[in-house]
Amino acid sequence: MAKSMMAQENLSISFWGDAILTAAYILNRVPSKSIPSTPYELWHGRKSNLEGLRPWGSAGFVHSTSHQYEKLSPRACKLIFIRYCEHSKGYVMYGEYPNKRMTEIESRDVDFLEEDFPSISEVKGNLELYELRDPQCGTSITVEGETPRSYPVIDGDNESDPKLTGSCSLEEHNSQDPQMGRSKRGGIPRRRYEIESESFMCASVDIDEPATYEEAVTSPNANEWIT
Repeated sequence: MAKSMMAQENLSISFWGDAILTAAYILNRVPSKSIPSTPYELWHGRKSNLEGLRPWGSAGFVHSTSHQYEKLSPRACKLIFIRYCEHSKGYVMYGEYPNKRMTEIESRDVDFLEEDFPSISEVKGNLELYELRDPQCGTSITVEGETPRSYPVIDGDNESDPKLTGSCSLEEHNSQDPQMGRSKRGGIPRRRYEIESESFMCASVDIDEPATYEEAVTSPNANEWIT
């Protein structure tokens, strides 16, 4: 069972131990041919609850209680389900959370994506938030994982028309030569193809061909028709 689980998901062979623990967790809660009840029921004296079973290797969003960037920070992190908790009703998730290192997290508050089976590389690169500040207007812009850049800001409360902040004015732009953008490349004349010496010229000639066999054998070119 563990081998088939690993063959289906996108996890490496290093997670074989977690696959075996998950397979044992499931087999202890399903009946077998030798006994009518499950091993869990024989050991604990009660039936097990199967509502918490999830596909092994599926993705899940673990909710975070501490927000590093306050309101702009994400409320959950996408991790991979690798096994069930041993001493509590929860899940062991693996990924980059919360200290930017690949680690295991035990949590019960997980929203699973049961049809999404990501690889380790897909949950490893979490983007960091940067706060950008425009030195002219003091406007802060928050982006994810990008190099700080400056953005022009137009004040929408000002009733006057927005001014251009480029290096040249509108008058200077209009005073330029209107033909400046035209190409000065000279035109190339078309090549006229004349009749070469190797070409053949044919005249339109009305050829009278015989319509019947008698006309063919009685015509002046009868020898050519017979051959």
